[in-house]
Amino acid sequence: MLIIPAEQTINWRKPPVATLLLIFINFAIFFYLSGKDNRVWQDAAHYYEQNQMVKLEAPEFADYLQRHIGLGQDNRFELSAAARKAVNEGRGDELIPYMLTDRKFVNYLLQNGQEFIEPEAFETWKSQRIYLQEHYLSQLSHLQMGLIPGEMELADLFSYQFLHGGFGHVFGNMVMLFLLGFAIERILGAALYVMAYLFCGVVSGFIFSMVEGDSLTPLVGASGAVSGLMGMYVAHYRLQQIRFFAFLYVYFNYFRAPALIMLPVWVGKELYEYFTYVESNVAYVAHAAGLVAGAAIIFPLDRLAPRAAQEITHSPEQQDQSMREELARAMEAVGRVDFQRARERFKALWEKHPEHIGIQEQLFHLYKVKPDTQESLQFTITVLEHALKMQDFNHAYFIWSEYQKYAKENSRLEDKYHFRILNTCLNNNLIKEAEQVFGVVVKSINNPELVRECYRTLIQALKARQMDVKAQKYERELRQLEG
Repeated sequence: MLIIPAEQTINWRKPPVATLLLIFINFAIFFYLSGKDNRVWQDAAHYYEQNQMVKLEAPEFADYLQRHIGLGQDNRFELSAAARKAVNEGRGDELIPYMLTDRKFVNYLLQNGQEFIEPEAFETWKSQRIYLQEHYLSQLSHLQMGLIPGEMELADLFSYQFLHGGFGHVFGNMVMLFLLGFAIERILGAALYVMAYLFCGVVSGFIFSMVEGDSLTPLVGASGAVSGLMGMYVAHYRLQQIRFFAFLYVYFNYFRAPALIMLPVWVGKELYEYFTYVESNVAYVAHAAGLVAGAAIIFPLDRLAPRAAQEITHSPEQQDQSMREELARAMEAVGRVDFQRARERFKALWEKHPEHIGIQEQLFHLYKVKPDTQESLQFTITVLEHALKMQDFNHAYFIWSEYQKYAKENSRLEDKYHFRILNTCLNNNLIKEAEQVFGVVVKSINNPELVRECYRTLIQALKARQMDVKAQKYERELRQLEG
């Protein structure tokens, strides 16, 4: 069963840079370490087989599992049965992947093996095992940087989040990170979002280690941190009705429910599976801890990012009935060519949903009808100031260029806005756009000193980017202007 929040859709005008970067880092680490680990694993297995260690360890491994299950110290019932059968049928080689990395089994043999293994054979095996551990197994990434509950270190609480056990593991986690991360990034902003993501991973890893106690099996994967994003998502919306996507076997559909109601459902599911599937390698406790950590941390973080929180709460994708009705009435006025009424209705919508790009664009189109009005100019200045304040530089340029297109010679935008957009484009490496702004500046600004300053700013930026030919062209124009 899979149920995930699906209230938001991604806005590629403001791509989720931090989320995409996290995904890239996870994949890059996985592919780099998987190649290294495969080589180390092959060398370790070769050394293990070359020294025929399986002959001694396989029978002891089957006995070890049976003994510890009987004492209530192990719950790998299926593996125990399979191990006993493999030993009886002379297929001990099948147990090599388990015996190589089961550190509790190895420690048990090192401490007690001399009681039931001949002294000479035990000493030979012991030296080989220590060599195998020090020269091969200790180099495996999940043992170096995974979170081992019995040997927990602070750095491991962070590093384990970027390790994965296989391609399916990392791919599944990254799909969920993308589906959830872009919305939380919009709520908190990139910096707070990344810190909250890592915090949830740390908390889930810590709680997992407390529950697992002295376990020497390493925990790897981003699922605890990703579960934290699910907790943040629903806790941010609290009891608002939002959309969820549900998948159960072959059935899938969308449904709406109060957001926070899903939190106990998810936590309950993870705890149920933890107590039911005792032999599973899935870290259900880490998932549950991540969900709770995410839900808890979003409350103070919401107050630290009020604008972003407002954006996500009142986003166009919320699709509430009242907004749909208002949009329909506004579009109806457009259909009747009643542009005055359409402007009034879209403006009322825009005041409620200032981040809604579609509403802004509709207003731009409506203001094209009367580009020389004070209302048109004031609308442009308001959204331009907001875009610059939110550091949405691409959208700021879009607003400026749209106004220039429909206002043309009627443009009454103050000189300072042309200059600010020019600087914004240059500071964000939008050279082509900067030159377009500069062309307007030269033609429309009546202040000669400001024009010369624009020339100098553009020339300096071009030289810094080693675009000398263009820089020389503008230098010649500047000399003519000054001469």
